[in-house]
Formats: sequence, structure tokens, C-alpha cells
Amino acid sequence: WSARFHSLLCTNSIVIKISPDFIEQYYQDLKPNVHYVPARIENLTQVVEYVMEEGNDAEMKGIVEKANEWCHGNASKESFARRAGTALDMYRNSMEQYDGGRWMKE
Repeated sequence: WSARFHSLLCTNSIVIKISPDFIEQYYQDLKPNVHYVPARIENLTQVVEYVMEEGNDAEMKGIVEKANEWCHGNASKESFARRAGTALDMYRNSMEQYDGGRWMKE
């Protein structure tokens, strides 16, 4: 599920997202009820019923629009490569703080 979540946001459809066991690096950018509809296994039926109610069409269309906006700006290979580079830089910085900068020099 988590590996294809970003692709689902690009489908021009509402995405109901069950709380993940694992997260991806872009999750911090995505907000529940803004980019997707959150759910748990225990309330999935109620969430689906809410999404399908005709009175909620405008709200669901707004969520789909926000998901598509995020998708167009963040779901490219270049964007994922930048995020990976940033994650590696953060890891390197944390390791330098952890070991007092005793990394082997090139």
C-alpha cells in the first residue's frame, strides 16, 4: 500500500487511506482530509459511506483537487531523487553528531 500511495493521489479519484505500518519520505507533506480521507479498519465502512454520500460531493472534489495539486508538484522522478538526497544528507548529519565527526575521510 505505502509504495503506491503517491500514485493513487494522481488518479483523479478520492483516496481512502488506512493508517500505514510504514511511512514514505513524502508523508509529512500530506494532510488528512486535505489530500486523502483517513480511515482505520474499525471505521472503514463508515468512512466509505461518508465519502459516497451525495451531500459530501463538494468536499470530496476539493480533496481530489488538493491531491492532484500535490501529485503534479511532488510525484516526479526528480522530486523523489531530491527527497532521497535530502534524506541522505539528514542521515549523514545525524551520524556526524552521533559519533562526534569521527567518520573516515575520503
